[in-house]
Amino acid sequence: MKLFRRMTASVAIAVLVAMAMVASPAQASTPDAASTLSDTNGSPDPVSTAGSRRIYDQQTGRCLSTNSSGAVWTGRCDVPESEWFMSNPGGCCGSRFNIIWAHANICLDSDYAGNVYGLGCNGGFFQSWEWVWTTQEFRNTQTGRCLDRNYNGQVYTLPCNGGRFQKWAFIG
Repeated sequence: MKLFRRMTASVAIAVLVAMAMVASPAQASTPDAASTLSDTNGSPDPVSTAGSRRIYDQQTGRCLSTNSSGAVWTGRCDVPESEWFMSNPGGCCGSRFNIIWAHANICLDSDYAGNVYGLGCNGGFFQSWEWVWTTQEFRNTQTGRCLDRNYNGQVYTLPCNGGRFQKWAFIG
């Protein structure tokens, strides 16, 4: 059963990467995102590919960003604040990821109130995110809430609802 789950997760990640390579209309029309279009070249796993990734909201094409003080927002995709690594603490094939800022040991973190912030990586479940490839959502493994945002660039979590602001993709 464990082997079947790992194989299923591997297939899910491969499909996710293939879907992420297709530029959404919002992303293609955003000048700061257009210069960073995907260079994943069909990599089966966004974690195993060297280099940082940008995570963008499919509604607006704006990228998830943070800084050393832990503020999280969406904004321009061509700045260092929008560079992230994804690490799979559960092994090679699971769907649970830590989302780590490329410039410091700061992980994307959340709480039950829906706040999202950057915090020193500590291995806790509030810093663990599941990629739901069928809906293109990041779901916090502790709270069960999905990563969400608004047009003002604010980032938070809400109950998963399938809305466009909860759909995310990767660029290289």
